[in-house]
Parts: sequence; C-alpha cells; structure tokens
Amino acid sequence: MKWLKIFTPFVPTAFLFAVVTIGQCQPNPPPAYALDLKEFTVLDNYQPHLADAVKINASPELPEPHQGTIAPLRYVMTLDLPPVPWKAPAVKPVALGKPTLQPLPNLFARLGFGTQFSPLVEVDFSSGRSEKFNYGFRGNYTSSNGALENQLYSNAGGSVFGKYFLGPVSLGLNAELGTETVYFYGYPNDDTSFARSDVRRRFLKTGIALELG
Repeated sequence: MKWLKIFTPFVPTAFLFAVVTIGQCQPNPPPAYALDLKEFTVLDNYQPHLADAVKINASPELPEPHQGTIAPLRYVMTLDLPPVPWKAPAVKPVALGKPTLQPLPNLFARLGFGTQFSPLVEVDFSSGRSEKFNYGFRGNYTSSNGALENQLYSNAGGSVFGKYFLGPVSLGLNAELGTETVYFYGYPNDDTSFARSDVRRRFLKTGIALELG
C-alpha cells in the first residue's frame, strides 16, 4: 500500500497523521473508472498552478446505434366535448318601416353683373323627390353692351323636363328652346358704319327628347 505524505503550516502534524490513519483503516470503494494511483509530496510554500495540471480526458462509452427499423408511432386522441348549458334566444322578425325621403332644395337662382354692361340671370326649379314623378324647368339669360358700335351680344334660353315612374320603368321628356344673338363689330368707326340689322346674326336652338329607362 502506498503512503500519502502531506505537510502544511496551517494544520498540526498529529491531526494529519490521525486523518491519514483513519483513511487507511477505512478505505473508500474504488471509483467506477480506474485511475492510476500516484504518490504526491506536498512541500512547504507550494503554490499550485493551473498550467502545471494534467487534464484527464474521460471518454464515455456510447451505445450502439439502432440498426433495425423503427416502428411507426400511433396516437389516438379522443374528442371530448363537455356539455355547455346554453339555449338559443328566440329571434322575432322585425318589420322595417318605410324609408322617409329627405327633402331637397328644389329652387336655384343666380344673378350677376359684369363689365361691358353684362347682366346674368339663371333659374332652376325641380319638384323634388317623389316616388311617382318629377318635373322642373331651367332658364338663363346673359347679354353685353360695349362702347363700340354694334358691340352687342345676348343669349337666352329655357328648357322643361319631366319624368314619370312606372315601377322599374320610367318615362321622361325634355324640351329645350334657346336663342343666341351676336353682332359683328371691330371695323374702323371713323369712316365706316353699319346698321345694327346688317351685322346681326341670330341662332335658334331647339330640341326635344324622349327617355325610356
């Protein structure tokens, strides 16, 4: 049997001897892995360094890989729905009321005045919303009177419209009448002059349309 010699300045020698004696009388069981026993002599003022240590590599034994086929795993999951105390509420039909048509402005008018003595008048009228019919009219007038001879212009017109509803079908009528009068001017007024009727040109615009939708 090999002896373990230990000397340290912090612990009495008699105590170390007792410890060594007890350790010899009651030996520990050998470890699971076998290591060579070596004798170490610890001297005074000994300071161990990690760089002086010897690393012991312990390589564990790995089990042999499975060579056979792996059986497929099967899982069975049962569906368990706990009962919930719930009763559907009784839903009663609700009658929807007839929608009310919102009133809209049915009259529009515009007045204006510009240079060259140019008045402007526009008027629009409509009967408004209705489930059976709709009608109205439009009118406009504008003119100018400049300082030069025959520097004149005028435009006037109007139209009426109406529409009658027959379920998914509607019947409509539009009629228009308008006139536009222009005068040729810009010639030298010192030595040239024309009568107003000679330089006047008047255009008449009419139209009528029927609609079925």
